[in-house]
Amino acid sequence: MKFNHYAILSNSEEESDKFYMELLGMDKAYSFIISKELMNKIFSINEELKVIRYKSKEIDIEVFISNKEIKQEKSINHLGIVIENRDVFYQKAKSLGVDVIKIEKPQGNGYYLFIKDFFGNIFEIQE
Repeated sequence: MKFNHYAILSNSEEESDKFYMELLGMDKAYSFIISKELMNKIFSINEELKVIRYKSKEIDIEVFISNKEIKQEKSINHLGIVIENRDVFYQKAKSLGVDVIKIEKPQGNGYYLFIKDFFGNIFEIQE
């Protein structure tokens, strides 16, 4: 089995571009609109939404842009991402204003690194 894409929610195309393109280095492949009727049938959401598809070699992410100001509730759901240099990535995320959670491992051998996009979606960053 191979995953085709992941879909998440955001409040802003600008914030999504900053996070997925500037920080994660993904390309904006295309966008489309899902009608209110189809959104209601599939997701029980009574709102037309723009969807942006961001791509990299390994992963595609569909970001649904909401017209309403919505915030992510507390969640343990997250995507794991493997990158080459977490220390450099950590500094870049901080410089872009991304919410960064860095916790030293109890054994003293490294750290856990989680980031949240501007909507509150959580990503675990591994090396």
